[in-house]
Amino acid sequence: MPASLDLRFDRFYSYQELTRALEQLAAFAPDRVRRHSIGRSPEGRELWMLTVTDFTRGDPDRKPAYLIHGNLHAQELSGTTAALYVAHYLVTDDTPELQRLLGEVVFYIVPRINPDGAEYALTTGGAIRSRLVPVPARNAIRPADVNGDGLILRMRIRCEDGDQRPDRQDPRLMVPREPHDDEGPFYRVFTEGFIEDWDGGEPREASYHKDFNRNWGANWRPEHQQYGAGDFPFSEPEMRAVAEFVAAHPNIFGALGFHTGCNGVLRPPASRPDEELNDRDLAVLRELGRKGEQATGFKLRAVTQYRLDESRPNRLQGHFTDWAYEHLGIYPFEIELGMLYQSAGITTDQYFASKSDEERREFDRAILRWHDAHPEAGAFVDWQPFEHPQLGRVEIGGLRMNAFANPDPRELPGIAEGCTRFILEHAGRYPHLRIVGVRVDAVGSDIFRIRATVMNTGGFPTYIAETGRDVRANRSPMARLELGDGMEMLSREAGVELGHLGARSGKRDLEWFVKGRGTARLVASAVKAGTAAVEIPIGG
Repeated sequence: MPASLDLRFDRFYSYQELTRALEQLAAFAPDRVRRHSIGRSPEGRELWMLTVTDFTRGDPDRKPAYLIHGNLHAQELSGTTAALYVAHYLVTDDTPELQRLLGEVVFYIVPRINPDGAEYALTTGGAIRSRLVPVPARNAIRPADVNGDGLILRMRIRCEDGDQRPDRQDPRLMVPREPHDDEGPFYRVFTEGFIEDWDGGEPREASYHKDFNRNWGANWRPEHQQYGAGDFPFSEPEMRAVAEFVAAHPNIFGALGFHTGCNGVLRPPASRPDEELNDRDLAVLRELGRKGEQATGFKLRAVTQYRLDESRPNRLQGHFTDWAYEHLGIYPFEIELGMLYQSAGITTDQYFASKSDEERREFDRAILRWHDAHPEAGAFVDWQPFEHPQLGRVEIGGLRMNAFANPDPRELPGIAEGCTRFILEHAGRYPHLRIVGVRVDAVGSDIFRIRATVMNTGGFPTYIAETGRDVRANRSPMARLELGDGMEMLSREAGVELGHLGARSGKRDLEWFVKGRGTARLVASAVKAGTAAVEIPIGG
């Protein structure tokens, strides 16, 4: 077993590095963390999951569970880092509060749902949402490292009919050509690559970006209605692996996904207005989300409101938050960890309040100024001439999209620390069964009356959200009185359906009459609240 961990949270890990890091975590604390695969990607990479709990205190699958995932979108590598930070904290912290939590709760952590896409983004710097799918087309550009620098960037071709030109304040930035603009030079700008089935005509982009956050089962719409949706709900094998794991683990009571974009704490709904949510659920989502604001410093927004102020509300179909809330009946969140805009000093409120292309162009100039101050980050590659084998003279360069889509990695430890505090706040509200008020009274010759109360002292009801009341897998809590040898049940059935119990003080009083002396065992259990048990001496 390693004596210490040397994990880094200020850089991005390749798939091999991540695999070794997860191995190291599992070896460091085998009684607290275990690593396993829930499936494989199309390119054969394992979809690693960490199960984190106190394995010496009960079956993990019978504890309330909290799901964390990251890096669903390929370029959003910070999601892996944040998930890894949470896992490291859960494994290494020894405060009594965390020890108690891990005794009663299990965390399922998938640091990188999309290892194929992440590897592409990390190694090429190229643009990719979740999966890049070439579309057969004449004169189609296929992304490739044309000049051999190890990156897939942009290439610009100088031509009089070009629709872009260098920005007059910072010529490194390409901007749209203005009407009646005759002061060149002008360019056509494409993804760096080679042209397939070229007939000498103008190249064109012909790739389709699948978006795994449009492939969840809730409110899914086909591709012609929701870009990136995939062929059908959970059509992507990585997504299907997560869905199958969740279906086999109905003990999950809370969930959070890590993303990158202008920073924020996001809650459902993603595809309809707040007015259509249950009033209690909306109040809980807002109250929990404010805890997220306090912990992270990021503003709480509904997914529908994560947009430019002057834009219409979002309607994102097949989104994670809707799926977890509507299908699982739990309260999910997403945390947008930030992007290079925030590292360059542009706040989320500033970006969302912008009303013109010129304002947003100034934000891009701020990124280039940030790059000039931090060239070691490699966020931008200067345009360099190159003789393309098909197009002749081109220039290749531009932003590395994996840098643009993430905050400066050196900021991530501080960001992830706040996210971890929010996750612990959310997870700490798990429904929790207790058996109290146990009383045994003799009522006749070897006949005894047993009374007890089953309570939920947790911060959530046993059904979690109101949408969870009718989830078929979220069965009613049960209690069972197990009698010792020679004892006989005189009254009701040994097993009792309790009905769902409310948060903090929801309870059900129980009573049995039994004949005989010995020891009985009362066990109460709920799908999302775990198990409580007491030994009851009778007639001793």
